Formats: sequence, C-alpha cells, structure tokens
Amino acid sequence: MNSIAFVSTYPPRQCGMATYTQDVLTSVRSSCRRAGVIALDDGGGQFGPEVFYRLRENEVDSYRQAADWVNHQDIDLVHLQHEYGIFGGEDGCWVLHFLERLRKPCVATFHTVLPRPTRGQRRVLSEIGRRVRKVIVMSTCAEDILEEVYGIPREKVALIRHGAPAPVDRKKARQMLEIPSEQVVISTFGLIGPGKGLEYAIEAMAEVIKHHPEAHYYILGRTHPKLLRRGPDTYRDTLLKLVGDLAIGANVHFVDRYLDLQELIQWLAATDIYVTPYPGRDQITSGTLTYAVAAGRAIVSTPYLYAQDLLGGGRGVIVEFEHLSELSGRLAGAIAGLIRNPLRRYTYEQRALAFGRSLRWPEIGRHHMRLYRSVLSEHQEQVALATRKLATLEAGA
Repeated sequence: MNSIAFVSTYPPRQCGMATYTQDVLTSVRSSCRRAGVIALDDGGGQFGPEVFYRLRENEVDSYRQAADWVNHQDIDLVHLQHEYGIFGGEDGCWVLHFLERLRKPCVATFHTVLPRPTRGQRRVLSEIGRRVRKVIVMSTCAEDILEEVYGIPREKVALIRHGAPAPVDRKKARQMLEIPSEQVVISTFGLIGPGKGLEYAIEAMAEVIKHHPEAHYYILGRTHPKLLRRGPDTYRDTLLKLVGDLAIGANVHFVDRYLDLQELIQWLAATDIYVTPYPGRDQITSGTLTYAVAAGRAIVSTPYLYAQDLLGGGRGVIVEFEHLSELSGRLAGAIAGLIRNPLRRYTYEQRALAFGRSLRWPEIGRHHMRLYRSVLSEHQEQVALATRKLATLEAGA
C-alpha cells in the first residue's frame, strides 16, 4: 500500500480519539510508504508534519473541500474515526458531506455505538456504514448492535480491538514515582467529567481505608478540555469537596494534568488495582481499560458493555449493581477483597497480562494492514471490472 489518510482529531488536541489515531498511524507506518492525517481543526494548536490537511470542523464547506483534496491526491485509502461530538452539524451530520464527495475507498472506526440512539444519531451512523467499505469496532457487543439497531450487515463489520503499549517493570515504576513499597495503589485515569463515576469510587475508598489504611487512590488526569471551555470546573470541585467531607484526603490523590504516554505507563505499572467506576452501561470501548488489561493489572469495573467483553473469562472483577445507591458499597467490597487476597489479585493480573499480549500496538497494526489490503484489493477489482465493461460497451458501439 502506498498511502493512507486518517480523518480524525489529532495531537496536540487532548482526547482519546486523537491519541488512538496517533497510535494506529504509528503502528502501520512501517508497512505503508506514506501515512498521514486529515486533522479536525478547532484552532487549538499546531500540528506535526504528518498532518496532510486541516479540516475546519465548524465550517460545513470544509468537509466537501477536504474530500475534493483527497480525490486529487496520491492516497489509496481513507480511514475515518467516528465519535459523536467531534464532527460539525446536528449529530455530526456534516461528515456525510465528506463521504458523499469522496472517491477513494474508505473504512471507518466507530468509537461509540449507542444501543438506544436518537433518530439523528441512528441516521448518521447508518449512513456512514452504508457509504464506507468496512466498519471497524472494538468489542463483540458492538457487532450485534450495529446489525440490530443500525441495519449494518455483520459481514461489513470487522472486530479490531483497541491497542495498548507494552508494560514496564513495576518496581522501577514505583521508584520513579516515589511510591512507598507498603502502599496499595488503586488508580483510575483519563479525562475527567460527569459520567465517569469517580464519586462512587471515592465513597468506596472511604470504606476501604477504614480496614486498609495502606490503600491509596490516585485519580490521574485533567478535566476534559471541552468542560473547561464552558466554565468553572464544577465536577472536580465536587469531588474535592467529597474527599474533604469524608476526611480521606491523606489517601485520595488527584494528579491534575494530561499524562504523556511514558508517565501513564509508569502509573499503570505502579498500580495494584485499577478501577473503572462508570455508572452508565452503554460504553462499547475504553482505551483506559484496554491499557490496564495490557499492563496486567487486577481490575475492578462496573458492568458497562466494553468491560463485560474485555474482562470476560475471569480477566477482572465485574461489580454488578441494580441501583446506583448500591454502587459504592459493591466497589468497596470488591477492592477490599483483592487487597485481602494477594493470590487472587495475582491470578487476575496474570490472566489480564496473557490476554493483553494480543492488544499491543504492533499486533493491532498488523490487523489494520490486513484489513486495508483486503479493502483496497476489492476496490481495485471493482475498478478493473468497471473498466472492462466500459471498454466492451465502447467496442460494441
């Protein structure tokens, strides 16, 4: 393959999709002569040289112009990353203008597949699925939802899981981060905002600390930039107040910044128990959970769709709850159980680590390249067939 272009957010924007795209690009670059990005531009920063083109996400004409630009370039294939709230227009519908004008084969990765979408959300995702050659999802449950809710046939969907970096040595990581050896490190990382359920994890820690004062909870990451642009950081303020009210400030720590990859890997290596306390159940992918599994961490999670998929087969502790009022207590019980039983914790670590080997970026890059080559080969066959038919018609005339 000569050239591929990713359509996505991209660093320096601080969001999971931007980081994901950068990682996929890096993982396929050695197998492709030229790989770059058509970056969604909100005017927030300077891009690197791998960005081919800036798509002004809040200008509808820019979507058509970007497609016209691709059509006239030596680009073999386009890989679109889709997430609600990224593209302009109602429910992100302006991305359809890009696909309508595009004359190159395209695949799309769906980062969110809602089981109960609005009419507009269903229309946009269904239309993207109709226009692209293949849809990539990161969990098996998303395949079912796409077929049943969005009418996208299963044969058009490919499962390629979220990638993750290789783990590093735990002892060295804890030394680098100056974490005392006696601490039991519990952590959650990612951009912070309502819906992450961190208040439930903090309440759980208040109960855990009563019996295990060696337990320390680290909340790693800054508040989502979109929330900060809207006004005061009220969610973080609520969390800080909760920590104060529960008098557990000595055991709950906020690392309030966007962690680069090296620092993030170190924190995961230093972690004993990783927690995802999301109260919602519809999330079908999570880069943070993927990283934790690949790092071989013992994991406690609520039963959102991606967690059920990734932690199946005894790779982590799924905390079931019927009502949100039960969640803190259930999390506390699961965390304390792993602290009390190091052998059980070790078993979860080894199961996660074994599965996590298949999630490392070089392997995920190979999965992407196989799909790209298959799509491009099919496209070339169709072009050749159309050319032969045209030649036959002209000869008959």
